[in-house]
Amino acid sequence: MLMRLLKLIARGGARRPASLAAELGVSLDLLDQMLLDLERMGHVAGVECQPAACAHCSAAGPSCVRPAGGAGRLLKLTEAGLRAAEELSV
Repeated sequence: MLMRLLKLIARGGARRPASLAAELGVSLDLLDQMLLDLERMGHVAGVECQPAACAHCSAAGPSCVRPAGGAGRLLKLTEAGLRAAEELSV
């Protein structure tokens, strides 16, 4: 399930937690735990952000997601996460 989440994030578009949770068929709490697991694995990294500045943020991009309970916090795929997602797609 973690690798499926990784692929969804890598697919692109700053994703809302509710849409990711719905696509995976999990609760927001479980989604947050999965994001923490991916962070511990080094596949995503936290980036502090201001929601109003997302359109102009150099950290925001096609592989960003905001955890449900993480107001003001954005997670972005790391290089290791991008490589892992690419390997899953092959």
